[in-house]
Amino acid sequence: MPRFIKRFATALASASVLALAAAGPAHAQEIRIGALYPLSGGLALLGEESFRGTEIAIAERNAAGGINGQKITLVKADAVDANQAVGEARRLTSVENVVAVFGSYASGVSSAATQVTELAGVPYFELGAVADTITGRGFKYVFRSNSTAKTFASRSVESIVQVVAPSLKADPKSLKIAIVYEDGPY
Repeated sequence: MPRFIKRFATALASASVLALAAAGPAHAQEIRIGALYPLSGGLALLGEESFRGTEIAIAERNAAGGINGQKITLVKADAVDANQAVGEARRLTSVENVVAVFGSYASGVSSAATQVTELAGVPYFELGAVADTITGRGFKYVFRSNSTAKTFASRSVESIVQVVAPSLKADPKSLKIAIVYEDGPY
């Protein structure tokens, strides 16, 4: 089983246990989990691939008996920007009554959606967005399984010093680098 799927399955089990504990003694026939990704627009390809990973993890978990014998049902939501993220997070938490939300790949989408899920008391598991602020706001119900932008930056500098410079037989201080970035939460 790929490492991503194992990490996701662990996060899924944790989310479901948290959500079931919060739901009380009444047990539904299924556990509804939201999947919030940019499924259209400029990030659609990456959003669709991320969603497919979520589908695979859910299918594997269901094949292994679900959670406490209950089948997990995935509720799909498309959010290409912060406004759609807010609307879809509201729909997932209040209309679809999901017990947790997984998403979203995009930092702007995640930053907006997690504000809604936090207020609703619904756990949100970020699987790909890197903006430090997503988990840096002190929210109680927001979790992340991936690295942050700050971690990526420090590891990039570390690799220039420890890998790139030695392979070029150069002093790291003599290297010139360029930083290319986008002007957004990513």
